[in-house]
Amino acid sequence: YTLDDPDVPTTAEALGIQSCVSRFGTYPSFWNGLFGGLKAALPTSLLMDRGKMQGLAIFSMPIIRAVDALVGGTNAMRV
Repeated sequence: YTLDDPDVPTTAEALGIQSCVSRFGTYPSFWNGLFGGLKAALPTSLLMDRGKMQGLAIFSMPIIRAVDALVGGTNAMRV
């Protein structure tokens, strides 16, 4: 997944390159599928609504923490 990460433009600037792309993934891979499914299923207008997405994040965080406690969790980023 492409991630809008503030480190991307500063990395490009620090390296003196024209552009930079960031990729993001999680483990267990279930989360990657869930995020991709939500992106495909939800309308863009909802995904762009910061308040609603903040509410979804607050609602989801206890579930995510519980699953990660049971199976472990890892994030990775390649810039």
